[in-house]
Formats: sequence, C-alpha cells, structure tokens
Amino acid sequence: MGEFIHMSEITFGYIPCSQTPDGSGMEQRWEEVITEAKQAEASGFDAFQIGEHHQTDTGQWPAITEVLAGVAAETETIELGTSLLLLPLYHPVHLAEQMSMVDIISGGRLTEMTVGAGYAEQDFKPFDVPLKNRPSLMEESLTVLPRLLMEDEVYHFGKRFTVRGVNMTPKPVQEPRPSIYAGAWTDQGCNRAARLADGWHTDLINTRETLKYWADFYREHAERLNKEPRVSMMREAWVGETAEEAKETWREGVMGKHRFYYSAGGYSEEADPWLEDIESPEELTFEQLEDDRFVVGDPQDCIDYIEECHETLGATHFALRFRFTDGPSHEETMEAIRLFGEEVISHFQD
Repeated sequence: MGEFIHMSEITFGYIPCSQTPDGSGMEQRWEEVITEAKQAEASGFDAFQIGEHHQTDTGQWPAITEVLAGVAAETETIELGTSLLLLPLYHPVHLAEQMSMVDIISGGRLTEMTVGAGYAEQDFKPFDVPLKNRPSLMEESLTVLPRLLMEDEVYHFGKRFTVRGVNMTPKPVQEPRPSIYAGAWTDQGCNRAARLADGWHTDLINTRETLKYWADFYREHAERLNKEPRVSMMREAWVGETAEEAKETWREGVMGKHRFYYSAGGYSEEADPWLEDIESPEELTFEQLEDDRFVVGDPQDCIDYIEECHETLGATHFALRFRFTDGPSHEETMEAIRLFGEEVISHFQD
C-alpha cells in the first residue's frame, strides 16, 4: 500500500441540496445554494460539488454543468466539481465540451469531475438508455473523454460510441485537463476506476469496513498499473456546538434521505446483518447509522471521523452533504458551514 498524503493536504467539498419537498420554489432554492456556496468559499471549503438526478418529484436539478457555470459566476476561488454526474447519459464529445466551457468560465476551477454509472431507472428512462448498458457506456466514456479534453484528433470505434477525427474545441484552461474521478461500490467499478479514472469516489451508504475492502482493492489495482491511487470520500455531515445539538437539528433530514435509500434497495444485509430485523423504512433509526456513515457531532467528533477515514481508507478529499429536502433550514445550514470551516477545516490547515 502506498504512503498516504500528509494530513494538511486533506480537502473538503460542499454538496448542496438542489431539491424541495414538492419540486416548487426553485428560484428561491437557487438563491439559497448560491449563498451557501459563497459561505463555503469563505469558510475554507475547497470545492463546490453538485449531484445529478432526472425527472424527480422533488425537482432535483438535472443540468449540473449549467449549475457549475452559474456558481462560477457568483464565486471567486472555490473549485468546482460533481458528486456525481451520471456518465452513461452523455455522449463523451458533448460532455467534453461542457466540461471545457465550465473550466474556461471559472478560470480553471473545474477540478474533480466525479462520474458514476447510476442506479435509478427514472434517470435513464426519459433518455431511452437501458440500465443494462451502463457498464459498457462507462467503460467507453472513461476511455475517450480524457482524450477529447487533451488531444487534437481523436478516433474511437467502440460498441457504444464512434468518434472520427474529432478535435474538441475549445480545450480546458487546465493542463493537461480537469481530473475525472469514478464513483464505484463494486469490484468491477473499483477496477474500472483504477484503470481509467484519476481517482475513486466512494458512495455514502456503505459502512467504513466495506469501503476499506474496496479502498484496498482499488489501491492494489492502481498501484499495479503504476498509477497514484486517490480516494475521494462522499459522506453526510453536520456539526454543532455540541453533539446533542447537532444530532437533534439534523436527524429528521438525513433519515428521510436514508429511509429512501433503504426502500430503493441501497442497503445490504450482507454488510449490515441487523437489517434482517427491519421490516419497513420507518424502522430504520438514526442510532443504527450515525457512528459508521455520518460525520456528525461537535467539531472534535467530525475531526476524529475524518482522521480515521484518512488513516484507514487513504481518503484525502471529503465531499460532504449537509442539507436535505426535509431540512435542516437554509439558516441552520449556513451556520453549520461556518462552524465546520472555523473548527474542523482549520484543524487540517494548521
């Protein structure tokens, strides 16, 4: 296993909530997200990262490169990225153009473009993309996308895409190009991340023990290819002056999201044997999930969790989601961002 990066090189990304309970009020939500992005920038977060879903009842924003361009116009230094973009829905030439334009508009701030295969049928059905095609679409896109961002004449003849002598212009500001991370939570996906991506991005459902297995698997395959392994970790996060205050404020919002994940089949009895005693999403409790999956508590609790993940998984970037459809409020989120920057991020910068 390679040496881990020094603690001072740990970085943090802020993932906003881009949806509402009924999908209405999107103008207000945009204003809130911009305000939160500015607060994250002022508080020491390194990146703003946005996720993608389509045709949801909650109105979650689907056009995320456009969102990044909008945030770029309202901020000055915070880096931009995704967590994550559904790669099988895009033609690689089109996505390369979008990435290049965001990088140009932001002055070279598109840093961690994290892509994934997706899992929800509702994301794929409107585009008539079969779920069964996801592996081959991921494989080919990850093969040709970096070339489009760097090379002047790209040829690719594959199962899903044909590219004949394309010179994608304009090219990104960054040289050689923005980083592309691959999200994965299977052996096949982690192998793909090692072979074709610049880093591996974890999911936020699995336990740290499960993620440790995949981190070792990914690292072994990357090092075998003489590539530097990079681990980016996606987690739910909230901080308060006290652990009790943090959990009380945050409990309802995060559990609404994870009960949805449970009902959608995101949880596994193999990883969590105690799930066999759960008969409905409502029986899933905060206490069952908090220690392993959530970066929550007072500032020291959050620091301890991050340090443990850095030491055991080799994670050097933490993409954190604070807010959910069911809360906390925008005002509470602004205060949590400020406190996290002041007490947690500053610890890793000293």
